[in-house]
Amino acid sequence: MKFRCSLYFFSGCQTAVINVSVLKWLCLSMLFCCFGGCSSGSREVDRFPIDGEIRYGNQPVVSGSITLEPDTTQGNLGPSSTAMIENSRFSIPASRGIVGGPYRVQITGYGSPPESTGADVNYGKPLFSEYEILVDLPAKSSSQVFEVKPR
Repeated sequence: MKFRCSLYFFSGCQTAVINVSVLKWLCLSMLFCCFGGCSSGSREVDRFPIDGEIRYGNQPVVSGSITLEPDTTQGNLGPSSTAMIENSRFSIPASRGIVGGPYRVQITGYGSPPESTGADVNYGKPLFSEYEILVDLPAKSSSQVFEVKPR
């Protein structure tokens, strides 16, 4: 079946014959692109909360930070997560949580609470240099204990 269409240009009228199957294909392609194929580039993934404790020998880790970075060399393409350590504990809610799988965990710890002097924050002397460990985290809500080994 063919469809006759008049196209108007600045110089006058032209008539074209368009095959209906081609017209259907064009319409479906446009709908797919508008509603199904064009996205913001972000993917929805299930994220899980994680909390836990940081241990450094017999010393408390009073303050610091923990970063859980997906190990892309092992195929984990999930999001990274960061939390502050307070009194040797950390907590990351599901909205900023992990997807599970192999992660690089980076920990920085201090033996005293941070002191704020206006816009600057002084954490004092670190208990240890930045510590990194490779772990395989579960794809579910979990509590973890990370033991920082003295060097």
